[in-house]
Amino acid sequence: MTFAAIGALLAGCGNQDRAKEEPSAMVDEWDAEQRKVLGAARFPIYVAEGVPMELGGWGHAPEGGLPPSHVRLTGVDEQTELSVDSDPVDEYEHDWRAEAADRVRDLDDPDAKAVSSTRSLRVDGVKLPFAFASRGEDWAAIARVGEVVITVSARGVDPDALHLRRLVDPLEVLSDTPKYAPPREAFDVLDPRRVRELTAGTPLEDSGPELAKAARPGLALLATDERSSSWIGGRPALPADMHWPTGAHGPMVFIAQLALADLDPKVWPGPREGHLHIFCAADESLGFEDEGACRVLHSVDAVEERDFPPDLHEYGELHRQRVEPSVGLTVPDRLGTDYDWEQLWSLRERLASEQGWLNSEGQLLGWPFWQNDDNLGYLAGLGGGEAADWTVLLQTGALDGELYVALPTADLAAGRFDRAEAIIEFD
Repeated sequence: MTFAAIGALLAGCGNQDRAKEEPSAMVDEWDAEQRKVLGAARFPIYVAEGVPMELGGWGHAPEGGLPPSHVRLTGVDEQTELSVDSDPVDEYEHDWRAEAADRVRDLDDPDAKAVSSTRSLRVDGVKLPFAFASRGEDWAAIARVGEVVITVSARGVDPDALHLRRLVDPLEVLSDTPKYAPPREAFDVLDPRRVRELTAGTPLEDSGPELAKAARPGLALLATDERSSSWIGGRPALPADMHWPTGAHGPMVFIAQLALADLDPKVWPGPREGHLHIFCAADESLGFEDEGACRVLHSVDAVEERDFPPDLHEYGELHRQRVEPSVGLTVPDRLGTDYDWEQLWSLRERLASEQGWLNSEGQLLGWPFWQNDDNLGYLAGLGGGEAADWTVLLQTGALDGELYVALPTADLAAGRFDRAEAIIEFD
């Protein structure tokens, strides 16, 4: 119940004497309820700076000392509506773009389309990428910030004018002058100081300097509905004189096509012209770990989409997803022999959210995140070399497992791709 709802309820009371007695009691009761919920929260809570807000909802009422599972703060006036949800991060995978679109879907008009994209909102002074969807004056934005997922739903509010702030004390949202956490420092997306900042206050804090030093630039392949010259799965576009490669199981499975001109030279050390076409010799179970199970082809001539070979097994026709390369930092998934896999995974997820790596279909270069074992040494052995001299070119979950394609680092810089090797790991 909001204060506006309380006022409307009181206005309908017929007993004037009773109405004079009850407003204070009802407001005091609601104030106590808000304080009970907000005081029990054990995770950061965000609010729109300069907007009067109050508790609009929560999950798992804090009975018996249990904290709320999420908190919603709302602000409503005659022209606008605004709610800010703060939820602790869970273990499930989310399609934030789809969830943002659901927030603005018109149930009365199923043909009304929501426009989905990525848009930056200010959070504690820093612009961070959010999954964003809009329909008319309605919009919604979702992003992970640290260990909290922030969801904003609004009508008639300018997203560029909105500034989300973390409350020092959640109870202060009820005051006229709430105190906010200090603004964060803005860093370039490839500045390793962001890695150190994200370890602060976590079990990895002591390893922050080491992780920042070890951070490597990479390129996330973000799913997009827009036209793109790069994609994963589907049919490749090949030069007329380039043959579809074959392997031990017949025609190879097409994995990915990458437009090299779209790869940022700050991260990509290889050739800048043409396309890469990546194929793997997967069997009908889409598994392999043999020498020569991968072909990476480089073309510079005009390309045309090619039909699947008639003898390609049916499981080799992967779903096509257009992707857009996005620059960012990556961190290792282990520190020597002593590492906390879950904490490093969490750091990687926080860093990905900071960089707008939402709905990633794969990654080029950077630190791979191994599904099971670090197999770079194995792949280097197949191609003749040492792990220290090899690089994971592509990691993607396009197959039933996680695919890793690697090659000698020196070959990549020289534009050679004939010694690439690949392996797939299953969870």
